[in-house]
Amino acid sequence: MKINKTKSFIVMLYLSCSFFLAVFLMCMIFQVLGYWVGGGKEIFHFISDNIGMYLKISTSGFLAGFMFWLFGIR
Repeated sequence: MKINKTKSFIVMLYLSCSFFLAVFLMCMIFQVLGYWVGGGKEIFHFISDNIGMYLKISTSGFLAGFMFWLFGIR
């Protein structure tokens, strides 16, 4: 039986991107909620100031998705 290498590559992209997106959204939502509950104003300005930090943290999600694909964890 042949292994479809394209499908495997697509699964890798899917896992990596979905983990990246999940970590990015969780990071952003929970920090904004904490800022809002603490009485913060100008939430959109706060998000735009911290977008670099969100991207750095969500890179770990991309790496986690890659590790799930690499070791075949599904």
